[in-house]
Amino acid sequence: MIDFLLKSTISLCVLLAVYHLALEKEKMHQFNRFYLLFSIVFSLSIPFITIEVIQEIPVQY
Repeated sequence: MIDFLLKSTISLCVLLAVYHLALEKEKMHQFNRFYLLFSIVFSLSIPFITIEVIQEIPVQY
């Protein structure tokens, strides 16, 4: 549960920082609303995505 909250919070903070840096002064209010709603949904779905890294360990004879 802690892992879910950490991943979600970090992704939401990053997306909110992008909004404040790039989109806050834009006059396209409909796009800004879409971005903010999308960022909430995206940040809640990020913890469910897993990426497996497969490492091959060489066999020594």
